[in-house]
Amino acid sequence: MSTPTLPRLSDFSRPGAAEGWEIENDVVMGGESSSRMKITKNGNLKFWGKVSLANDGGFASVQHYFDEVAISQYSKIRFHVKGDGKDYQLMLKAHRHEKPQYIHGFTTKKKEWQTVELSLGAFYPVFHGERMDLPNFDGQTLAGTRFFIGNGKAEKFKLLVKWIELA
Repeated sequence: MSTPTLPRLSDFSRPGAAEGWEIENDVVMGGESSSRMKITKNGNLKFWGKVSLANDGGFASVQHYFDEVAISQYSKIRFHVKGDGKDYQLMLKAHRHEKPQYIHGFTTKKKEWQTVELSLGAFYPVFHGERMDLPNFDGQTLAGTRFFIGNGKAEKFKLLVKWIELA
């Protein structure tokens, strides 16, 4: 697994940028959602598919875990995306083998590139979709990023990601 170069965590226009990225959908718990990912000829991570509510499902995600890196000098995370007008979430993992993931939602503009900037301290802890009674993300270390869609409805989706960086 490759560790990102800070402050740019991922730049999908670079060769090998998809290394370590993988799909994880609700099938891990019996659901039937499906998704795919690929790097486009224009150097974007394309994440698309269909969320299904069958068998208590309801989410699709694309994630990248890496060796833990210190990030205390940064207070924000930015990413450049082109969406479909739907709501998504970015999840952060502070430590690879720790239960909580830290989550923050964002809404995409339909068929329009946008740079989304989120405060690291605004990411709140969840485990299996349930909010945990723990402090928000402390911004000391980072060991993973994940784009997630799970809006409580069956829907097709498509998200393009150009880059992800810390600021």
